[in-house]
Amino acid sequence: MAAFGYKQWNLLGSLDREHSLLVARSYGKLHALSFALRRLKPAVYHKLEENTPDHIHRVLRLTEDRKVGLKAQMNLALSCLDKEEDRIAYKALEEYFGRVLETIQAAEAGAGDHSVLAHCESWINNYLIDYQARLATTAQ
Repeated sequence: MAAFGYKQWNLLGSLDREHSLLVARSYGKLHALSFALRRLKPAVYHKLEENTPDHIHRVLRLTEDRKVGLKAQMNLALSCLDKEEDRIAYKALEEYFGRVLETIQAAEAGAGDHSVLAHCESWINNYLIDYQARLATTAQ
């Protein structure tokens, strides 16, 4: 892919705002195409759906070990805040964490009409950016 101008982001770094937006827009296009394909060519969409492993639901499955791990991570995140000094953020995060498990369980039940074909290996090492195309687009 390097011969075509694609480069990986530094996998030890974090994405800056511009690259984060680029990734989000790319996923938005992929998901929008899923909706369009399902609506315009349902047979093609369902064939893809049947032949694509459902990694998301496998990962989301809430085993008891996973629940314990999630609760530990939530408590660790809360411990980074001072309950009094950061009370607004603390309360918001605490309320959010109160809904996390039920939200994951709802997602595990299925997205129904909102499901999309997705890239399930979304981590920084899998982002390839075409800088030649980006430079051409930003120069215009």
